[in-house]
Amino acid sequence: MATGGASNASINSLRAKLRTIYNRARKAAVYTGTNAAADTEHRRATKSRFPTLRAEHADPLLQAVPDQWRALFATALFLGLRKGELFGMRVCDVDLITNSLVVQRSHDANNTKGGHADTLPIPAPLVPFLADAIGKRPRDAYLFARADGSIRPRHAKPEKILRSALKRIGVNDGFRHICRRCVRKGTPHIEEHPDEQERRCPRCKMILWPSAKPSRMRFHDLRHSTATLLLRAGVPAAVVQRILRHSDVRLTVGTYGHLDLDDMRASLEQLPAVAGPFVGAEPVQGPPEVSRTIVISTGLSTRLLPERANGESAHRKAAEKPNESGELEWRALLDSNQWPSASETDALSN
Repeated sequence: MATGGASNASINSLRAKLRTIYNRARKAAVYTGTNAAADTEHRRATKSRFPTLRAEHADPLLQAVPDQWRALFATALFLGLRKGELFGMRVCDVDLITNSLVVQRSHDANNTKGGHADTLPIPAPLVPFLADAIGKRPRDAYLFARADGSIRPRHAKPEKILRSALKRIGVNDGFRHICRRCVRKGTPHIEEHPDEQERRCPRCKMILWPSAKPSRMRFHDLRHSTATLLLRAGVPAAVVQRILRHSDVRLTVGTYGHLDLDDMRASLEQLPAVAGPFVGAEPVQGPPEVSRTIVISTGLSTRLLPERANGESAHRKAAEKPNESGELEWRALLDSNQWPSASETDALSN
């Protein structure tokens, strides 16, 4: 696979499946050797970044989803449930009196991926969707069943519904700019750009025709979106872990939380408010060529103290007084490379 150009992630995926096959074969006593897949090296691969929805896309998406799928998509987005858990949920699992639901099935199995049942609260915006779905089904029926009341099959592809809805609300993976004249000539020219700004073909100078690239978002990426939106809203990671029912909070934050550049920028902009008294220098009076700033390191913070060249500051006078050990206190604070050279000292003294 590596010789054929397969990525490390694809090789690791095959390795994991083979390792499972070997383990099951050993448990079934049809194989008694060692696990050959486990003995192979796990290759280092770049972690994939999954596309997620932003908060402003949630309502338009649910409006664009067909009626028979809307309640299922709303539950997936608000609670981050997996596809099998949604398909296997029954009407009796939902209690609109206490606004809670029990996640205890996956597809037609009476257990979930984690092997345990969990009770989750129903957020207020989700209540109307569930109430509408419950009103159409008997109590022992599947909540998100097909039109005939049967459970949706495992091979059902709700991501087709998702991608179609995303296209209708304008969420895509950029644009292909195509020269239709070159296509007719049999020498197509195609460019990919993040926007649909007008561009011309470098060959025939004809205006390129922009076409939106469909989003590659999977239905499971709605679960990633739930985690990301909750973390972005400031919900503690431990609470998000409980909602997604992960065994380890590192999985919640490291794999399902996809904070972007704007999130990091908003957090970093809070630094001046935290370290306000320690950051920034007071304005220095006088010409800039005769003023300089002494940087004194004080452990966890850095103070910028202005100093006049034509007049000694109170800090300078206090610092020049020798301490009990006979050394200058301010000399110990300053690094050696911050001292002015001999020529600079003469210039300052003059």
